[in-house]
Amino acid sequence: MKRVLFKRSLRDLKKNWARYTALGLLIVFSIYLVLSLVGAANVTINQTAEYDEELNCEDGEFSVFVPLTDSELNRITKKGVDVEEMFFLDYRMEDGSVCRIFKNRKDINKITLKEGRIADKDSEIVMERRYAELNDINIGDTVALGNFDDFQVSYYTVVGIGTVSDYNSPLKSLSDASVDSKSFGLGFITDSAYEKLKVSKTAMKSEEYYYSYKLNDAMTHDELKDLLKENSFSASSVDDAYFREYYERISGGSVLTGVMLSMFQDSSVFADSTSNLISILKADDNVRIDAAADDVQINKGAGVVVGILLIILFSYVISVFVVHTIDQESAVIGALYSMGVKRKDLMAHYIVLPVIVTFVSGALGLIFAVSKYGIEVQMQDNYNYFSMPNMHSEVDAFMVVYALVVPPVVSAIVNILVIRSRLNRTPLSLLKNEQKVSKSKDVKLKEMEFIRLFKIRQLLRERRTGLTVVFGLFMSLLVAMLAVNVYVYCSKVNVRNVEDTHFEYMYTYKYPSEEVPEGGYEAVAESMKKRFGEYNFDVTILGIHEDNPFFDIEYLPKSKNEVVVSDSFLYKYQLKVGDEFTLTSEDGDRAYAFTVAGVTRYATSFMVFMEIDECRELFGEMNDYFNVVFADHKLDIPSGRLYGTLSKSDVKKAAKIFLEQMGPMTITMGCASSVIFIVVMYLMMKMMIDKASFNIALVKIFGFRNREVKKMYLDGNFYIVAGGALISIPICKAILNYVYPNYLVSNVAAGFEQSYPFYVYVGLYVIIIALYLLINNLLVGRIRKMVPAEVLKNRE
Repeated sequence: MKRVLFKRSLRDLKKNWARYTALGLLIVFSIYLVLSLVGAANVTINQTAEYDEELNCEDGEFSVFVPLTDSELNRITKKGVDVEEMFFLDYRMEDGSVCRIFKNRKDINKITLKEGRIADKDSEIVMERRYAELNDINIGDTVALGNFDDFQVSYYTVVGIGTVSDYNSPLKSLSDASVDSKSFGLGFITDSAYEKLKVSKTAMKSEEYYYSYKLNDAMTHDELKDLLKENSFSASSVDDAYFREYYERISGGSVLTGVMLSMFQDSSVFADSTSNLISILKADDNVRIDAAADDVQINKGAGVVVGILLIILFSYVISVFVVHTIDQESAVIGALYSMGVKRKDLMAHYIVLPVIVTFVSGALGLIFAVSKYGIEVQMQDNYNYFSMPNMHSEVDAFMVVYALVVPPVVSAIVNILVIRSRLNRTPLSLLKNEQKVSKSKDVKLKEMEFIRLFKIRQLLRERRTGLTVVFGLFMSLLVAMLAVNVYVYCSKVNVRNVEDTHFEYMYTYKYPSEEVPEGGYEAVAESMKKRFGEYNFDVTILGIHEDNPFFDIEYLPKSKNEVVVSDSFLYKYQLKVGDEFTLTSEDGDRAYAFTVAGVTRYATSFMVFMEIDECRELFGEMNDYFNVVFADHKLDIPSGRLYGTLSKSDVKKAAKIFLEQMGPMTITMGCASSVIFIVVMYLMMKMMIDKASFNIALVKIFGFRNREVKKMYLDGNFYIVAGGALISIPICKAILNYVYPNYLVSNVAAGFEQSYPFYVYVGLYVIIIALYLLINNLLVGRIRKMVPAEVLKNRE
């Protein structure tokens, strides 16, 4: 008998190949989608951690006003902490991009090469991977560094291309909202070549003094910070040679005479007991370090959630199939029961085919996921954005269980539960194909046209199938609207960042001058931190005059507690006028409480605006102090005085990055949602027709035409789809309004209002209806092919 049942299974597979193929494709696609997303995340997370260990990634970094002396460094290293200089110089390249030059790394944040070797001659350089790729720089090419206006240029041969762990996200500034590797990259040269470059004084701005450290469990981060704060300097502790070098740097090359030396040493810039420490940052709070791994944590979480929902979806689809199959073969099952076939054998017979189909589908999904079209494709987005070493696909326990165990086990459980209840009947009941009286008959309907009445009754009879269609539609919409969310969000970044930048140049001073350059508008900027979930973002407190033409602010409170905030900051931290919030100083030692007194349109960065005099008083600065200047044209400011210069053209370049990088992901999710919706709706609607095949044959015998049969059995689904879309769209949007900003883009330094333009909702609805009509037309062909004689001849 088992042999007979096995042959029946083969005949069932042959007869219903389209149904099982569609179900298999749904599972293959679901497994592929989830495992390629989660697998890529796991590869990035696990192998980033391995690279961090291998390349000795820093525990943190700190910057200082002047380089530490040997004795100051010894005070730290004798505690057991490793410290390495990460000084750098920024150079404007011939194409307008910026290259940040470092000395070759020795022990901390070492370079991992994609190709080539480390520079060991003064004429050689290693370039950072993404900058090299986007600017078409290859091994053997020559790059020029220096001042092209004055023809002071040094040439270097590219001997290597690689990455470093402390610039995994190669942001020019920690406050940048996005990476722009076309415009900014890194270069690594020998120590002697670096010193020659520094002496040439051709850099865009003064040298930055950063140190990376490894705590080695010898100290805590806070203990190191306290030790660094003890390292203060005064004018009397710095020799004359340093002052001359310092003055030449900030003055653009002017020589400090002996007569001026004592006057300069007594100036306010070098007041006694000034702290040498500018900032200190733990690796966990550094947005450049492990950025790719942090980013895909969100993808991994989303993939797991989507995976669970897809399992629920295809489990429900399988249960509907099983119920349909048992109902169709009720008489056969009754006959087998009468012949003495045991229920467990029948159960095994009906379970084996779905289990085999789901197992094979899961295996195929796993194969596609780990192929070059799966994990590698998903990782390409990371390679295109972050500066990462090469990583290889790997299969972990989660992927094996999810692909090879979960689908067949779920299928078996669903089948057992459904079949047990269906087989818990007498052989006579099964032979007569007695059906449970549908509750739809209890629904009282008013007098109406026959076809309309029939259509409603058909919908009530097939409500289980209709619910499956609605659930599949909901799942599809959730994925599709996530794609729309990504696109709308990136579009807002692209448009708003440029629209809200009214200045042409923003100069940030390291060594402020006494007078504001002509044509400039002074401001006081203080960098703060504010945590959002696991991420610590830079927030700038900007003190400006009310008449500053570059910010649309009508009124600035004469208060140190009340501020006007940018709408980007407001949306990110879900604030409103009258709310209180706190900001923390860069070193984390002080907290400042403020009340939101107003909101202004500014999306480029997180800004908190104060009246400039109130800002000076709050931070204990002089009445004429400033460290930022805005202008509508280029100003003549010595580069040695500056931390950096931000131009509107820089903002335009950076604004495009989000949209360009997220475009492929948007397309993938949009296609995925369409496939899920089409497959589920096709399966369910086809099954409804198959289930009603005998009844369709009867109504055809009674003279109903194909067009009328379509109205009776198919057109009712239009109302299910149309109504389901109207309900699902706002529910999906409400879910995304909470999930997207709080989790999916929680690591992005930007905030925007979450609404869509009305035409987006209309477009989504039209696409859903169009897909339904496409499937509907495909199934009309199946109705036309139904010949009454072929169906009725099987009816005794």
